[in-house]
Amino acid sequence: MKIDLYKAYKERFGRQRKLNRIADSVGHDESEIFYGLFRILMACDAVHDFCGRGFSPKSDDMLKFVTQLTVELKNDLNVYNLVDVCEDLIRQNDFKNFKINYNYFSTESNSKSISKRILNLFGLSTVPLKNIGQGDCTGDNSIIRMVKILNRTYDNNLPVELRVDATSNSSSLLPIYSSILEQSRRKASRCESYNELLFVKDISSEYDAANRDKLQKTLIEAGIVGDINKIEDTNYNIYCTVNGQPVNIVNCGLKSTKYGDKIIVTLNVTRYFNKDCSDIKINNDLDNNSVKKLTQRATREGENHYKYSVFKTMGDFLQIVSFLDSKTYNKLYISFDILSGEICSLFSKFSFYEANESKERQNLVEDGLYVYMTDEEINDQLAASGLMFLQQEGVEFTPTQDAIEMAKKAAESGLNYARKVREDYLPTFATPISKRPVRGSPPLRPARSPKRRKLSFGKKPKVSIRNTSTRVLKAKLKSVGVPVTKVVRGKRMKLTRKQLEMRAQAFKRLQIICQKKGINLTYVSKKGRKYKSAKRLLSDLKRQPKFKPKPKTKPKMKWG
Repeated sequence: MKIDLYKAYKERFGRQRKLNRIADSVGHDESEIFYGLFRILMACDAVHDFCGRGFSPKSDDMLKFVTQLTVELKNDLNVYNLVDVCEDLIRQNDFKNFKINYNYFSTESNSKSISKRILNLFGLSTVPLKNIGQGDCTGDNSIIRMVKILNRTYDNNLPVELRVDATSNSSSLLPIYSSILEQSRRKASRCESYNELLFVKDISSEYDAANRDKLQKTLIEAGIVGDINKIEDTNYNIYCTVNGQPVNIVNCGLKSTKYGDKIIVTLNVTRYFNKDCSDIKINNDLDNNSVKKLTQRATREGENHYKYSVFKTMGDFLQIVSFLDSKTYNKLYISFDILSGEICSLFSKFSFYEANESKERQNLVEDGLYVYMTDEEINDQLAASGLMFLQQEGVEFTPTQDAIEMAKKAAESGLNYARKVREDYLPTFATPISKRPVRGSPPLRPARSPKRRKLSFGKKPKVSIRNTSTRVLKAKLKSVGVPVTKVVRGKRMKLTRKQLEMRAQAFKRLQIICQKKGINLTYVSKKGRKYKSAKRLLSDLKRQPKFKPKPKTKPKMKWG
């Protein structure tokens, strides 16, 4: 197996490569910057494994491992004078003083933060799977449908090849389980086409220590393992073209030996970047390739801490390159390991990451699976989702650059960006779809189009509750003390758009009543004149004067 990672990277990102512009700004070739950042990402993967659950914190063995790792990392980067360049690129916010040394490569949390920063440099962001294909009410949430949406060149006649690195929570994997269930149903019904998902196992997945999780067992029990499941001896020549010349990433081989029903896979690494690792061989028997066993062996021997870490790193990486080597476009790679998912995302847009449960992600059914996307891919999803939402409203949508830019900002802020496009740009950019009359029926009146804004130069358009965005509407209601949530069965819920409009209309009616009674709608605060809250207006109504105010002119009022 021979793969050029720099070529795979360019094919994945196309012409819109953020890294190309970054390389020009620092006076280096793009291939050099790619090699440098990728090399650091691979080092972060090793730190993630062995500083998180391997060597004891602040122990001599930890010091040996991190020292050896940073020395080898600098040696590889110095070939192209990239140490200072890469350090400058990564320095941001929490990493203002970033250096390739023990302080930054001795904790698992730092490795994740560094890798996240590197992905930002590549122009990749994580997008929840629930935001893909929004607005389409005809499909389901199965992983097969998600791959079809992401892949414009999808071939319906070919199954989707699924590679599983490691998974954790079944709730996050419901889109995959739904595809398994649907395929089993089709198979039982003897449908002509039922084989839509194909679980791939080869010698690289057999070598990996984490190859027997719940999802993999379910796939095997459901019979979703095809002829592609072949354990064949494989030699890997993985390199990166830098300035037109091949630079070694890993040169290794996997060899299998069968003992009864048991298959023993042995890994021999000839060279990892510029490091000779040929004096060590590791097999998967009794989990010899696990973090625990490799840590024990390195500690026992007292040397080669870094070399032993390579054999764990290869467990994930060789699965990624085997995934990339597949010629089909219908494929996906899923992992619970964030570093594994991030590395794969540099070369494929079908890298899915299973997130951990956290304060921000308490509902793993909705927020369990993420996909890595470029700005261009996000914009494509925004445009498609916006169109589908607007079609539900019975309008024809014309995307503009302004709408795209607004949607990008909404996506960056974590908002439901598809609905954001609909709410903010429906009044401005939408035109009604005319209904065709049925033959023989009286002609229909043309559909009412939204009122065109007749604006003179320098004048602002008229603002109403209906054409106010949800975000602005919530802010206005909060400013006057009107709740934007409600409690249902002891649980606080957000109000719907319609409910927000109803509360805004109620407050507007209150303002009109107060105005007719001669009650001021505003008051003077330390920060200037502000509108009175709903509570204060109701209080003023109770204390209204007995005399009738003198009508002067037609009342002028602007809500909010």
